[in-house]
Amino acid sequence: TTPGTLADGSITAYAFGLDVSEYRGQQTVSHGGAFVGYRAELLRFPTQHFSVAVLCNRADAAPEMLARKVADIFLDDVLTAPDAATTDTPAALPKLSLDEQALQLYTGDFWEPDEAFAAEVRLIDGKLWAVHSPTRRNELRPVAPNQFRMLGVPARVLVDYSVEEGRVVEMRRTINAQPRGVFTPFTRRQVTADELSAYTGDFYSSELDTAYRLFEKDGLLWFELDDEGPQELTAMFDETFENPDYGAFTFQRADDGQVSGFVLQSGRVRNLVFNRR
Repeated sequence: TTPGTLADGSITAYAFGLDVSEYRGQQTVSHGGAFVGYRAELLRFPTQHFSVAVLCNRADAAPEMLARKVADIFLDDVLTAPDAATTDTPAALPKLSLDEQALQLYTGDFWEPDEAFAAEVRLIDGKLWAVHSPTRRNELRPVAPNQFRMLGVPARVLVDYSVEEGRVVEMRRTINAQPRGVFTPFTRRQVTADELSAYTGDFYSSELDTAYRLFEKDGLLWFELDDEGPQELTAMFDETFENPDYGAFTFQRADDGQVSGFVLQSGRVRNLVFNRR
C-alpha cells in the first residue's frame, strides 16, 4: 500500500498494484479488473475493517460504482455527506443555472496526451454535451463554478475547467473520485483532399500480422480492416488523426517527406507500429 513516486517527485495513487485513495472522507484501498464480458472490484476501508467485493458477468457493468453504493449503506454513519463527486442521483446534484453565453466558454476540443484521445464539448439545445461520436453524447451538468457532472454514464464523472483571463486553459476529469486525465485545448487541423492523399495506402503491423487500408473519399480519410467496414479518421493536429473507437493514429514520415507509417495508441495499447507497404 505504499504509493508510487514518479521521477519528478510527484506521488501517485497507485501502490504496487493497489489504488490507495479516499472516498467520502475515509481512506480506501482498491483494485478493479476487466476481461471479456466480466468486470470486478475489490474495495477496502482499512480503518473500518470493511471490504466490498463485486463480481459482474456483463461488460457494461460498473463495479467501482456498485462497490461504493454498498459502502454508502453500511458505512453511512462514518462517511461524510455526498457531493457532486459521489452522488449517483442526478436529482440530488447541486443546482447551478448557466445561460448559453456562459456555457459557450467551456466548449471546444481537448487533448489528453497520456491516454492519447480527444474530448469534444459542444453546446446543443442550451445544454453542454460531451460528444463521443456522431451517435454518442452525454450531458455535462453544472454543479459548481467551472465544474460539471457527466450524466448517463455508469460512473461518477466530474469535469473541472481551469479558466484564466476568460478562456479555458485546462480541463481535468475525475472518475469515481480518481483523477483520470488532464486535457488541453487545441484547434482541429483542416486538411484538404490533396493533403489526405499522402496518408493513403496499406499499413502493416508485423506484431499483429494485420493490415489497415487507408483511403480518401469525399474529402475524408477512411480505413478498413479485413473483417470491418470503413471507419473514419478525423484530423486532430500535426500528424495525429483519431477514431473514437480505434484510437489515435500518429503518422510518421521518412527523410524524403513521404508518410512511412503510423503509431497507434488505443486504450491499453501503446506505440503499436504500422509500416507502409
